[in-house]
Amino acid sequence: MKRKRVIFVLALFLCFNMWLSANEHTVTLEISGVKINGGTVIFDVYNSEEAYKNDRPYRQLRFDATTATISFALDLNEGYYLFAAIQDENENGILDTRIFGIPREPFALSNYNGRGNPGNFNRLRVWIGSGTEQVSLRLDYFRM
Repeated sequence: MKRKRVIFVLALFLCFNMWLSANEHTVTLEISGVKINGGTVIFDVYNSEEAYKNDRPYRQLRFDATTATISFALDLNEGYYLFAAIQDENENGILDTRIFGIPREPFALSNYNGRGNPGNFNRLRVWIGSGTEQVSLRLDYFRM
């Protein structure tokens, strides 16, 4: 009886794991405009407006700025995500800003052209699902 229970639990676990994998999509992300040897590139993934407002990324990755373009793959469940990247030139772990919060360091947001107010999560989000294969961000300084 105990053996049957263990087999049942293992089968249930495998089915659940297969279901989760079926909802995952591999997305290739590309960050261009990196200033070589200019500190660290910090890449954040936000999965909700609340997470974005409170600066609590769902995932965060850090890369040395050794190439002008950084490419990597990420497995994400189907849904809306906001992607953000900064080049932390002085390696203090934050995006340095001027008066009124204007960034001093290169940054990029999904669905943002680099001019004016970027807007909220709903404006910047990207749908990750079937058909989404690549998301590209370009690091740049804020332009008015």
